[in-house]
Amino acid sequence: MALSHVTEAGVRVRKVTVAGDTPAIRFESRAPGKHPVALLAHGATASKETLFRYGEGLAANGFDCFAIDSPGHGESRRRFSIADVASNPQAVARELGGVDVFIGH
Repeated sequence: MALSHVTEAGVRVRKVTVAGDTPAIRFESRAPGKHPVALLAHGATASKETLFRYGEGLAANGFDCFAIDSPGHGESRRRFSIADVASNPQAVARELGGVDVFIGH
């Protein structure tokens, strides 16, 4: 995936870092106005890229989305721990000023 591009669905996608050191993909709605925010978290042994279609679909329908890598997964440089996997989405949500939708598996 390029650092920043626009998908066929018209969604701007770019790699970002949130909550200090959490790698993420940001999916930006191109609809006018303020957008609800969705946070997407993958399951064990996966990465943020596995959530690409979800983020793209939500952004195409008016959401701004962030798909994050959990500690010990994907591009995260943090070591895996259950406590960090559980607290990381909370830290990201705080940095974003809250989220309207949280999706995980």
